[in-house]
Amino acid sequence: MKPSARIAVLWLSVASSTTALPAQQSEPDDWKPRHGASHVLGLGYQAPDGPVVSAGLIIGTKPAKRNKCAFGATSSGLLLQGHVALNGPKVSIGAARYNPGLGYGAKVSVLHLWRAAGESPSGSTLVGPEVEASLYLLRLNAGVLWRVDGSSADSPRFTWGLGMGF
Repeated sequence: MKPSARIAVLWLSVASSTTALPAQQSEPDDWKPRHGASHVLGLGYQAPDGPVVSAGLIIGTKPAKRNKCAFGATSSGLLLQGHVALNGPKVSIGAARYNPGLGYGAKVSVLHLWRAAGESPSGSTLVGPEVEASLYLLRLNAGVLWRVDGSSADSPRFTWGLGMGF
């Protein structure tokens, strides 16, 4: 076989073998965010609720099975959250984005007081918007709640909280 023919055969065999190889994925599935729910927990003090423990779910995108760092462990989506406090329970629904370093969200909350808190008598139900942010383990939230039962002349009630978690 002539040298030029050998080069042609070699070139054809290399060209055909490279096209037969499967395409490489740029990133394995274990490193990509996936759909599902992530748990969030919190502990702290909120006014007018009092000392509070909270738990919730962020339903949407949750972290990949493997992460390169803590900031890659981000969950985002619909926030469903429940709070049990000294003065009454509260449920919230909204949107949130959270990872161990930074979290934030906006929600609508419904608080039912089983004990009197400030100007609000026991048995009152308050509803309103809140925002929440966390930096590492420190959590801050603030909002405005309006009484939806009883006297409609009640002024809006500022709510705030400080604690750990989300």
